[in-house]
Amino acid sequence: MNLKAVLQWITYYLKCLFNIIFSCLNSFNKIKTIIKTKNRLVKKFIKHAKTKYNSIKKINNYFYIVKLSGTYYSMGKQFGNKTKPIILKDVDIMYNFIKSNQGIFLKRIPKNYRKQCIFESLYIYYKDVKKYLNPDIIDFINGVSCSLNMDPKKLLLINLFTDITNNHCILLSKKINNKQLNMRTLDFGLPLITHFLIVYKPVNKIPYISLTAGPLFGCYTGISSKNVFFGETYYDTNIGINTLIGTPYHHISHKILSESTTLKEAELLLKSMDRKSNLQLLISDGKESALFLSCKDKCIVQQESLKKNIIYSVTPIEKANFDKNFHYLTDIDTIIKSFIPKTRSGEQHVLITYDNNIYVSVTTALFQSYNNNFYKFSMKKIFS
Repeated sequence: MNLKAVLQWITYYLKCLFNIIFSCLNSFNKIKTIIKTKNRLVKKFIKHAKTKYNSIKKINNYFYIVKLSGTYYSMGKQFGNKTKPIILKDVDIMYNFIKSNQGIFLKRIPKNYRKQCIFESLYIYYKDVKKYLNPDIIDFINGVSCSLNMDPKKLLLINLFTDITNNHCILLSKKINNKQLNMRTLDFGLPLITHFLIVYKPVNKIPYISLTAGPLFGCYTGISSKNVFFGETYYDTNIGINTLIGTPYHHISHKILSESTTLKEAELLLKSMDRKSNLQLLISDGKESALFLSCKDKCIVQQESLKKNIIYSVTPIEKANFDKNFHYLTDIDTIIKSFIPKTRSGEQHVLITYDNNIYVSVTTALFQSYNNNFYKFSMKKIFS
């Protein structure tokens, strides 16, 4: 690991430590003067209900809304053209981050893919999973690459990197006042890059939203205009043959959001796709929700809202704080102001859907998303 990589990790962990301290102080009401100042460091519910969403809108220095329409290739070109200086910077950041830390990341890759260079490892993995990839996402990446005058292989390998490493997230769905609230927090050790709320309007398919980081074009957290919600996380317990060959989760999500109108349709799509490594998905259609475990020869409905009021997945890293703050899961205000900062999950982003609105927070230079601004968007307006 070179000096630059070491400094990146030191900066990252210092930021984590600062945010933990900030969250703890906030919990004990020690810094109300900061929260109540005119230029708040933490400002909840910044509404954009009256904002006209153009094809690209800057929300803050690290968060943009981008609207796209057409074929996936043309949407890729649109995205690249609209975000060119930002995405070029973020591609370089991600590429150098992966390369500089390959000594760490190679240890997390299955032995049959380990080579001296991590990008060589990723390319071997790509050849094994090529036939399982979602062609729409490949077209999108090719469109972005064309607009940036960049080798599409570089973008493809950066995207596959996230599929063979792990994250720790919270997935949650709960009925509150007879309305379905869905939440996904993303915890992933990444350098500071831009987050995009991308609105896809593909030809002859259902429009949907993806909240993603920089050049990671797979959909990690999203919702469609039909109110189908998608969130994913890795799962530690094997339920069957556990290999990495198969459809990457962030390719599965695009298909589910663009083709499903109900939970049942999403489940049938999931069962039709070849995913050979363990994966946990939260899918909701606004009326019902389910947590699925999926691998090569099984697709298990692990939890479903028909049997319980709340379904959720939480890793051991968050479990203690999750259980301690469970009583804050009462309403959208309390969840954002108390549950999320006290639980301290959501280093990269948090997305909540409730009552036809979307609530988004992303990491910025100083604050991770669980301590940061939440922006409220009308689903009707954002899809218009």
